[in-house]
Amino acid sequence: MTNVTHLTFDRAAVEGVLRAYAEAWSSLQGSIFASERRAEETRAILTQSIIEMTERGERDPDHLRDNALRQFGMA
Repeated sequence: MTNVTHLTFDRAAVEGVLRAYAEAWSSLQGSIFASERRAEETRAILTQSIIEMTERGERDPDHLRDNALRQFGMA
């Protein structure tokens, strides 16, 4: 069974999440993490990491991006 949580973020938080994700994904381009074989898993990890940090109150897109990239030994 999948546990789904419904969250509400304000516009600034959503914009920060989108920016952090886009920049993190861009940073991984050309690495094995963005390869065709691993891209889907990598995107899921980025998304989960950024959303979890946002749930805990982090709003700085740079911190969201850098924390997400640490999972891949980057940042």
